[in-house]
Amino acid sequence: MIDIFSNRKFARNRDREDDPFATDYLMQVDNRHATITADDEYVDYSDPERRRRNKTRAPQLFKILDNHRALLGRAMDSESQLAQLAMDHGTSPDLARKYNAGNQTDRDRIAQGVGAALDWGASATRVQLAAQRKAAEKVSAYRLAGRAPALGLDYPDSGSLSAYEADAYFNGTPETRQTIAGELNAAVQPWGA
Repeated sequence: MIDIFSNRKFARNRDREDDPFATDYLMQVDNRHATITADDEYVDYSDPERRRRNKTRAPQLFKILDNHRALLGRAMDSESQLAQLAMDHGTSPDLARKYNAGNQTDRDRIAQGVGAALDWGASATRVQLAAQRKAAEKVSAYRLAGRAPALGLDYPDSGSLSAYEADAYFNGTPETRQTIAGELNAAVQPWGA
């Protein structure tokens, strides 16, 4: 793939299983804003940065998936139904897919991660949640840009990454990519620090 501005070749997309970025268990990127009530301040109506977002209901989704496995003896195999359940529960489809397909150890680890995220989110300030959401949005931009070659696009043309960010990550050394991912992961999962 050649960048149309610099004629510089970008490395081909790596396997998605190699994704070095953390999962946003709170789903700060995708969750809708919570309903405004009479108890909210006026600025909550007008300022999207301050407005609350609905919390993930991943624990309820995990119970549904566990019940499905207990009743039928296997994981849910309908990809569209799983994606719809994830969306309905404010959860990442990737996280739901990992939980659904995982063994008991993987499911326990994911459930613990969600629990830690919810505990942190309950005591986090709006500023902390906004910082976590911005990091999660940047992770989403890197993931989207990583799919660009399959779509016939250049990395900077997909997502909201600058040409510099795309070049530093996709053409950088493994250490550089790990540094970028590590900083974002720490911001996406501040409860793990």
